Amino acid sequence: MKKSQEVPGRPAIRRLVAALFVLGGVAIWASCAATEIQAWQLDSHGVRTTAGIEQVQVLKNSDNALVSFSDRSGIQQQEWVEAVPHGVAVGDRLSVVYDPGGPSTIQDLPVMESSRWSAPEGQVPGGLIFAGFGLLVFRRGLPVGLGGSVQTREWISWRRRQAELSPAQ
Repeated sequence: MKKSQEVPGRPAIRRLVAALFVLGGVAIWASCAATEIQAWQLDSHGVRTTAGIEQVQVLKNSDNALVSFSDRSGIQQQEWVEAVPHGVAVGDRLSVVYDPGGPSTIQDLPVMESSRWSAPEGQVPGGLIFAGFGLLVFRRGLPVGLGGSVQTREWISWRRRQAELSPAQ
């Protein structure tokens, strides 16, 4: 294509937007993989025990609880467990699983077992949508509403030049 026949637009911006969306999709997938790897490792190598609730932090969707438990060595540990169900109170017992190499990695056992697939259910389609949109932008340009309106003056003048260059039919 000669210089006068190149399609107007901003290919650098299109590539940048496409790259950001593709990288966003990959980041979502990587986050999902890291979450799942940690959950699987905790499930397969973690130590299950019962912990006493010392303090409860009430939040909007779930609560956090400060629990105390004895590790394998008999040492008393105190750690925060995130996302415990509403309604737990100080003095209640909670089934937990912790990493024997680092007891600060601890989760409520029933919550971990029930939510193992919640990350992939949301993050895999989300990553696919982000990456797919990025590839779409790269192949076809920005959609209308994101600066890619086909009704720009450059587009119209380019179409006119193309009509003048092509033989009449």
